Amino acid sequence: MTIVLALGPVASTPLIAALREQPDAPGVEAALATLGRLGGDGARELLLETVQDRAPYAAAAALAIGDCADATSAQPLLLTATDRLADPTLRAAACATLLRIGIRSEVRSLVRGILLAGTPHGRELERELGLPRRPRWAYERYLLQQALRDAAGEDFGLDTDAPWDAMLACADRVDSWLSR
Repeated sequence: MTIVLALGPVASTPLIAALREQPDAPGVEAALATLGRLGGDGARELLLETVQDRAPYAAAAALAIGDCADATSAQPLLLTATDRLADPTLRAAACATLLRIGIRSEVRSLVRGILLAGTPHGRELERELGLPRRPRWAYERYLLQQALRDAAGEDFGLDTDAPWDAMLACADRVDSWLSR
């Protein structure tokens, strides 16, 4: 993908065509990430379409939008993040991108819910937010950790596999930052 990135936005058009022709081709996640970095005509639209269609690689598309987002990207991502029927990893990816583009208060409860999911502290939020009960949320927390580093310049001491009480303390620190 380095060669494609070196071509710049001119490479977006053939990459979009290839993704439309073979949306499940090997390397599609890398292609979506590259498309986000390239930007150009139609890049954001294809990525948003992939998210809204809940396509198999929608989470990768949601993360890629963070590289080419504008104000029109926020609403579809917010709808995805708050969609109780959407895949939880997709919801976390949409939430991470929203954090990167400066949307904080609207995703505050979901961030807290994902940080505390799978712990006794998060049971009520799981029900409220429609998050499934499962024991592992490390990948979704990792997505938020990376977004928090980008948006706030720190990850608030987030350890994706920390003990429950440490996760609660971290969630409180993140929540305080999101409420500012």
